[in-house]
Amino acid sequence: MNEVKVADRQRLAYKKLIEEVIPQLLKDASYVRNGRYSVEFSMYPVDSINNIEDNGDVYTTIKTFCKISDKETGEQQSLVIDLLNIPVYLELGFMLGGNYKQVLDLYDKPAGWSFSKRVEYAHGNPYNIVSAKLQSSNYKVFEFKSEKDSAYFIFKRGNATQEDNVIKVPISVFFRALTGYSNSELLELFGYDNAYNTMAFSDFSVIIGNREYPYLTTRAQCIDVLSRALFGRMDTAEMHSMDAKLNKIDNWFFKKNYMDLGPGYKKRFDYTQSFRSRALNQILAEDVELFDETLKIGTVLTAPILEKIDNSAIDCIKVSFKGKVYSLQKFVSFQSIRLLFSGTNQL
Repeated sequence: MNEVKVADRQRLAYKKLIEEVIPQLLKDASYVRNGRYSVEFSMYPVDSINNIEDNGDVYTTIKTFCKISDKETGEQQSLVIDLLNIPVYLELGFMLGGNYKQVLDLYDKPAGWSFSKRVEYAHGNPYNIVSAKLQSSNYKVFEFKSEKDSAYFIFKRGNATQEDNVIKVPISVFFRALTGYSNSELLELFGYDNAYNTMAFSDFSVIIGNREYPYLTTRAQCIDVLSRALFGRMDTAEMHSMDAKLNKIDNWFFKKNYMDLGPGYKKRFDYTQSFRSRALNQILAEDVELFDETLKIGTVLTAPILEKIDNSAIDCIKVSFKGKVYSLQKFVSFQSIRLLFSGTNQL
């Protein structure tokens, strides 16, 4: 279980930095001048709840108490000083530039699909938004969504809280850019019997939100749109050929920065991402409905129970740990663009 140890080492190192290293540095920085004036520094409690999000980074501000004293007169003045911003260690690592960053070995890749569904209302009428999010093996994060009568690829660039940095690309444009297939060929691949497929791969304009996206007649147009979504208008304008744009897109999606270790790696990866590996001996914080039984809140999650959940259609469980409730999403590994296609088809 080296992969668990790697993640634990980073988590413990971060905890030690916050709880021991920085407080000791502040204490060592305290001094007395001219035998009369003392300046003392001590750690201000870190706000571990209200993290700051800015341009895709999640961080907290390290502050210090500073007490200045006059030993002769007994006068004192205290103030709080903001020292620096440091990234916050989250469940999947540090969030920097919109992506999770970790110190990982070859086996500890937080990759895979997660799925969610929520209900929104338009003019009092409910509709479903289904999302499939991919954390790829080369540390990219992106989503496919389906809502009302449209399906699309969504990419969050930089500060995703700003609407201009949330880029939506119709699903037809996305796959035509990557594959060079026509809409009719994509329908052959995905199947005509699914109404969402015939809607997504039609030769008509589509409505996403309140915006109409015109039908693009050529692959070159699709590549240009996807390139602008991923890299921005200025970077795309500097690439003077479709081949250059497509090569950069292919590298972004598919370039591997590690060795593919084959079936042994896949088996180990699948285990480390399973509920059995991640929730063993934890306490269930919400009822789970299996095919033949209901697991009640408060159930201790033993290996046999977690194996049942792993083999079911359940894609999220909630567990209690140290007084807090955590949602654990199910991840599955992927091997090729064809499996990428089939996963997206679940929209």
